[in-house]
Amino acid sequence: IIIAVSVILSICVMLYIVFKYIRQKKTYMNLSSEDLPQRWQDRFYEVKKQMKMERWTVRLLFSGYCESPLVIGMCAPVIVFPVLPEEDDEENFDLMLRHELAHIRHGDLALKLIGLLTVAVHWFNPMAYFLFYELCNMSEVLCDESVIKRKSDSWRQKYSNLILYYAQKGYAARNKSLWTNLSGNAAGSTIKRRVLEMKNKRKFISFWPLFSHVH
Repeated sequence: IIIAVSVILSICVMLYIVFKYIRQKKTYMNLSSEDLPQRWQDRFYEVKKQMKMERWTVRLLFSGYCESPLVIGMCAPVIVFPVLPEEDDEENFDLMLRHELAHIRHGDLALKLIGLLTVAVHWFNPMAYFLFYELCNMSEVLCDESVIKRKSDSWRQKYSNLILYYAQKGYAARNKSLWTNLSGNAAGSTIKRRVLEMKNKRKFISFWPLFSHVH
């Protein structure tokens, strides 16, 4: 009886996760627009080319419903951005876009969905929740690393400020809405960890020439 109840609960949780994701994706697609200003389209294709992803099938949409950039879809990924004013900084756009493209390149959405399904099966095991939390954190940290790699301190500072800005917007949006995305990247502890990881990485790089001469 216990095994049967556990299986039924696992199936219910998995179905809830899948249907919630499908409904969320449909909502974003219906409330998004492909009528992008030409400058953002040009930057989108330029950044894809710089990241050697010009052959990847990725769409870019703007949505007034979206408060912070996110990726939806696995086979045909779509990057959804909040509506950007025409005078917005292109460098900010590049930073956000590179982070989301890194998620697509790493296959993070598929990994997180598998992680959620694992949690659904092992809902009784606290370690499953901890591992899923770590999976989400590390996917964000690795994408941050791909954005700031070999960049200056000023670039890192601007990127950190951008993360904090959109995290605040995303947190406010979740307080007003029932919708949540799979990444959970607006959680305060996750944001703090991402910023600290970038600072620690900078310190490590600054000491690297000393260790490079040690044999």
